[in-house]
Amino acid sequence: MKKHTLSTLIVLTLSSGYISPINGAQHYFQSRSDAMGGTGVASAHYLSAPLMNPALLARFSHTDTLGLLLPTIGIQITDNDDAINGMNRASDLIDELNQYTSNSLPARMTANQLANQLEMLDNTTIPWQVGLAGVLAIPNQIVSFAVFSNTYLDLQVTTDINDSDIAVLRSPDPTAINDFASTITLRGVGVTDVGLSLASKFMLGNTPVYLGVSPKMQAIGFYQYTDSIDDFDVGNLEDDDDMIFNIDAGFVVEPSKYFTFGLVAKNMLSQQVTNTAETLIYEIKPQVTTGFALHSAWFTAAVDIDITQSQSLSSQGPSKYTRFGAEMDVGGWLQLRGGFRYDVNANDSNQVTFGMGLSPFSTFHFDITGMLSEDDTFGFVAQTSFTF
Repeated sequence: MKKHTLSTLIVLTLSSGYISPINGAQHYFQSRSDAMGGTGVASAHYLSAPLMNPALLARFSHTDTLGLLLPTIGIQITDNDDAINGMNRASDLIDELNQYTSNSLPARMTANQLANQLEMLDNTTIPWQVGLAGVLAIPNQIVSFAVFSNTYLDLQVTTDINDSDIAVLRSPDPTAINDFASTITLRGVGVTDVGLSLASKFMLGNTPVYLGVSPKMQAIGFYQYTDSIDDFDVGNLEDDDDMIFNIDAGFVVEPSKYFTFGLVAKNMLSQQVTNTAETLIYEIKPQVTTGFALHSAWFTAAVDIDITQSQSLSSQGPSKYTRFGAEMDVGGWLQLRGGFRYDVNANDSNQVTFGMGLSPFSTFHFDITGMLSEDDTFGFVAQTSFTF
């Protein structure tokens, strides 16, 4: 028997047959945005604009000449009923039982503990979202541009415990079990965007207007793998890739130096991608979001509102999110952030977000974020960046 703790299973996953659309609430992680409730359509920094609204790439300070965001790393997990620890415990007990060669009292005690643990894990589902991103941006008075890469994985691990395993584990000789009938299913999709963002600033009378586009290639990877709980090996996981073209576009208007309004449309080209076996379909639809932000030298407040509905793998139905966020800058070296997100359709849980940033000499930036939801969902984002 092999040992496979749940940490080994942090790969890709999704639901059988039909995969939820990529126009989910958010298909990126960005530490400042996530700490502020997921806002950013009208409030993002120019360096993170390719991830949120390409138009903001043209909104920068006259001292900005180059920016590098590398990397942003984020993860979000829904751990219902302490399932992660339960899976790790079951894995340890399987290894322990495998060490016994005779039907001893310790073997029967271990088998009974394993049977109890497997019963608690039956039909357990653990959704995961994992992300990695990087941006290189060069702001310019004529045309600002940036190259970016963003990978986002929508994941799901599901257990199916077979009654025959429980019966053998509680039999007079539990060491007689050779091959478990209980299974772990790993299904998922990974989407990697690689693109170029272009943005310019225009004057409409005395009002600055920013326009931006992000043509990009999208690599869609399907993953689907089921094996017994004792033989599961991520080395057997194979992906099924497809490549498509898409585009994001946005605009921002700045009626005063204290207020910005933005609108962004992501994945403007609707498409369906099917795996080679034609058993899984991944649908890509436009996601339109509007945003408002108030700015001062030391404080930012933002609101983002989804115009279109979305659905992630773990949600119970289509969602439309409203997000609130705020940031306080302390002396230019420390940023304190907080936010809140809720689904007006009530199909996804409310989420509280918080974080901080350190920016010594306004050159090196380190940002961390935490996210907590009502359904035992928690997340963490960290990123480093440099601006010159």
